[in-house]
Amino acid sequence: MTELHTADASPQTAKQAKRWCLLTLGLALGILLLCAGATALIDPFFHYHPPLDGLQYPIDNQRYQNDGILRSFSYDALITGTSMTENFRASEFDALFGVSSVKVSLSGGTLEELGQELRRALTSNPRCSLVLLGLDAWHVLPDRSLIQADGDYPAYLYDDNPFNDVSYLLNKEILVDHTLRVLDYTRQGGRTTGFDSYGRWSEAYTYSPQAVLDTYSRDDDLGRQAPYTDEQRQALEKSLEDTLLSLAREHPDVTFLCFFTPHSVLKWDRLLRTGRFDQQMEAYRQASELLLSQENVRLYSFFSDFTLTTDLNHYKDISHYSGEINALLLKKIAAEEGRLTSQSSRSHWDSVDAFFRNYDYDALFSGQS
Repeated sequence: MTELHTADASPQTAKQAKRWCLLTLGLALGILLLCAGATALIDPFFHYHPPLDGLQYPIDNQRYQNDGILRSFSYDALITGTSMTENFRASEFDALFGVSSVKVSLSGGTLEELGQELRRALTSNPRCSLVLLGLDAWHVLPDRSLIQADGDYPAYLYDDNPFNDVSYLLNKEILVDHTLRVLDYTRQGGRTTGFDSYGRWSEAYTYSPQAVLDTYSRDDDLGRQAPYTDEQRQALEKSLEDTLLSLAREHPDVTFLCFFTPHSVLKWDRLLRTGRFDQQMEAYRQASELLLSQENVRLYSFFSDFTLTTDLNHYKDISHYSGEINALLLKKIAAEEGRLTSQSSRSHWDSVDAFFRNYDYDALFSGQS
């Protein structure tokens, strides 16, 4: 009977297999290092450095690029807020205030997000001495229907942990859609986005009474006005303390130019019809008192400029105004127009309250079917 024997692999064959495995592993590692190196070198989100000479960068992703801008760019002033601040031109701000600024608006940004952004800026750049901050109505009286969680928030870009940078450096989507896009954008003759145009949308919309009315769904009846509760009062105090007041105290050499964004007259109609008018007015009064308690906070409100807020030709919807209004606000702030003080704040809000509580809103809808 014949015995069958299975021959062991020859030493030469085993050596070749080992070499092939090492070669494959080395090739894979090399590709990963090449991809990571490309993203680190080009750095489309400015996580490590500002734009490289010779390359042109599209800047169009606020939650991915703002933090890098604040880390890496050279500036001594900044503009921030929600979409209500996106139409500011940094060049106009610079000319009026004698600064070199960056604009880092956060569309839909909460007060907490804006506070975190400011803290990051002032921590990473001690040269920054001037901040322009727009505060929306829902920042002082939160409306949960307006707050949408961003499920794609890049937390790994917002800390100092070098280990989680792997989510940036070895990210296929970032490599293809952003790192390589910089090269393609440069080849096509693009220019690095400036802070006049970053986030700006003004020219894309029509501003008119009809445009506003087309976007506004009006309740038929006035709502019963809800009282401003102790819980709301405490929540606003804590929110402002955590985001702005503590920051102002920690950076006494920084001047904070805060302004309440001037929503249109129809915003007040909505507040009356949803029963939130009294709450909003009291929140504005309280926020003003708290902000004015800090010497390096200058607070502005343009709600008493009734020719502005009642002219719907300035608006595309009940809240958002045109870029021309952003330019006008800069000039007013530079001229100290609309500035509130501890002495003038009460009379200002009394005037605003009386005007919008008694305004003839129905006249705006005459002729509407």
